Formats: sequence, structure tokens, C-alpha cells
Amino acid sequence: MTTPIETDAAEGNPAESSEAWAARMQDLYGDCPDDLPDRQPGQTDTDWRTSAEDHMRTRAAAATEPPSAAADGSTDAAAGDPPQPPVADGKPEAPVDLSTAGEGADAEADSADNGDGHQDDDADQRTTNEAARYRTRLRAAEADLAEARITAEWLIAESRDMIDRTRQAVIDRELGRAGLDPALLTAAGHTTDTLLDDSGLIDHDKLTAAVESTIAQFRVDIPGRPRRPDPVGAVGRGGAPQIPGGLEQFTAAFRQR
Repeated sequence: MTTPIETDAAEGNPAESSEAWAARMQDLYGDCPDDLPDRQPGQTDTDWRTSAEDHMRTRAAAATEPPSAAADGSTDAAAGDPPQPPVADGKPEAPVDLSTAGEGADAEADSADNGDGHQDDDADQRTTNEAARYRTRLRAAEADLAEARITAEWLIAESRDMIDRTRQAVIDRELGRAGLDPALLTAAGHTTDTLLDDSGLIDHDKLTAAVESTIAQFRVDIPGRPRRPDPVGAVGRGGAPQIPGGLEQFTAAFRQR
């Protein structure tokens, strides 16, 4: 380092030589500038060193500022230059670490995200619980419906059986009055379905006609009723009556009893 410093040994600082001081200044502020203040008459070496060191410190601080800040002492926000730390007591403050400047905001955002996540979890849980309740109600309703279906089928079967018994009781009562065996009515081709009216009830006119035709067909002797004469040719060999429809139909009617 080249310096125009000339010191007087009698006035200098005995604790630090000029060479040591110059080396220390170079380590702190770089090469010695050309515009160091001149040593004034009567100024001691220590005072001059202090003045020179202040000058070099000020230059070093100014060198760290951007050109716009060095020119007018302010930062042009429109130019997009980042703000510089203020200088206090001739020493620049430590620069702001922009890499960690947003950690607080990130932490707040994470906290907000976690809050939203908890709300979403609660909403999902409520939806799941509600769906479970609906499934339970649905299973209960299905069980009730199945039980009601079984009951309805049983009632229908019982009703049909009761209707059939009622119809047969009406037929049997009429056959009993006429003294006719029910097997003969069946042999004559009459069934419950052929004796019903349009409403599903026993048609008494049809039943009476069926009884009369069966008595006539099989020539049944009814107590208290006159015997009908045999038709012409009814008596064959041996005097046996000729039964309408043949002997086989007559015999089959009694086999069903």
C-alpha cells in the first residue's frame, strides 16, 4: 500500500507505527484513496489518523450504496432497486436476509391451511356419519318392508282359502238339499269356476241348473221326487238301463269319492 502519510516519531502513536496503521486501514477499507485530507499545521499524527480513518470509512459506506441513493440519499422505488440499510455512526448496518424474510408469512399461511384442512376433515366426518345414519334407516325400512310383504302374502293366501271354503260350502249346501253326491257334479264336468258369476260369487241359477242336469244325466233317484221314465231304448239286454255317457263315466264318478 502506498500512502502519502509522513509521521513524526515524536508526535506519532508509540503503540502503532505508520506502517502497521496503514496495513490495518488497507485490511479494513482497501487501498488508500487519493483524496485523503492533508495534515494541518499543528495537527498531531493521532488526530490526522483519526480524520483519515473517518474519511475512508465514509467512502467505504458510500461505495456500498446504489448510484441513485449515493446521488440524492433516497431510493427510487419506480426503478425497482431494493432498499438499502441506513448508515449509523459511519458504519453500514447488516443487510437484510431476504431468504428468511417471508418465513413468518409462510408460517401464517401454513397455519391457515391447517385450519382449512381441519374444517375439511370435520365436514367429511359429518358427511360420513350422516351417510351411515341413512344406511341404517334404509336397512330398517327394508326389513319392515320385507315383514309387511310376508304378512300381506299370508293375508292374501288366507283370504283366498276363506273364499274357496265359502264357495264350496254354498255348493255343498245346495247339493245336500238336492240329495246329490258332489262326485256326480264333478263327473258331469261342473267345477267351482264354472258356477261363478261376474263378481266371483256362486251363481245360484248356474248351480241349480248344474244340479238338475247332473240328476238327469245320471238318473239319480231323489227321495220325494218322482222317478223319471226311461227314455226309449234305455233298457237293453238283460233289462239293464242305459246310462247316459256310458257306464265308465258313471263308475269313474264314484271312484272319486
